[in-house]
Amino acid sequence: MNKNNTHFDTRYFNDNEETITKNTIIGAYFRYQRILQNISLSDAAKSMKMNKGFLSDLERGNRHFPEGTINQFNDFYLTNFQQNEKTYSQSYDLLNNAFLSYFQLNTALEKEYLTSYKNIPEKELHSYGFFTYKLVELFYQVRLANDSDIICQLISVLTNNLNVFSNEEKAIFFDICGEYYMQNYSTLFNAEECFKKSNSYCSKSSIIYALNIYQLFIIFEQTNRCAYALLNLPRVKDELKHTHSYARECILDIYSAKCLIQLGLNDIAQENLHVIQYSNISRIFYEDATIKRILHRALSFSY
Repeated sequence: MNKNNTHFDTRYFNDNEETITKNTIIGAYFRYQRILQNISLSDAAKSMKMNKGFLSDLERGNRHFPEGTINQFNDFYLTNFQQNEKTYSQSYDLLNNAFLSYFQLNTALEKEYLTSYKNIPEKELHSYGFFTYKLVELFYQVRLANDSDIICQLISVLTNNLNVFSNEEKAIFFDICGEYYMQNYSTLFNAEECFKKSNSYCSKSSIIYALNIYQLFIIFEQTNRCAYALLNLPRVKDELKHTHSYARECILDIYSAKCLIQLGLNDIAQENLHVIQYSNISRIFYEDATIKRILHRALSFSY
């Protein structure tokens, strides 16, 4: 998970990904402000004495912003967009570190990164890192604050501005959405679609991919597709080993035992659980309160 250097004119990620430019981000930012303030494209163009088509092209990043135009937009929308390129990489570094900590089940470090978002100066938020910081805010809400209204608003905003993100950022976005939808049984199928969508954007060697197929395994178990889940178990285990996610491997073993019990293979399941319960690695994981809660939830069998 790497970001291009802070000085960018154009970002090229791979042949299958659209180009992201400064103009793309600036245009999306002011389009967001216009919609937020409930101003139509026609009214904005008329007030700023612009051609409607020209304004539309600016918002879509299809045209270069002429000198002075950004100041004109800031004056009209009462905003303060700063052309500070440093925020471009800073925002992603924060997202990257928080996501890596989340993947590794390092809850203390994850919380530290996510809560640090709250201390970022306002002027740094309104710059090239604006939408990535919005993605960090969504991450914070899903993992810590859990305000459903704010989460739904952020999902809507980010969905409408996916063109400002790299494929990797899109993969993280859909993974976070999947995490949110996994919190309720009624939205598990929404979560499944999100994890599959996330996989369509990320590399199969990435931690994002490993986390997605791990989450999909849990969804298969929880939606009574246990045989299908167990068919995918070797692949999921291989990915978790490849990414050194030993804590998630332990949790996966417990969900695997649940699948075995639902299929009537109680003896095998109980034997596996006995090994997990008395292993040194399990005792280490139980020292973390969050992991302990996950394991207890996984052990809540329905006989």
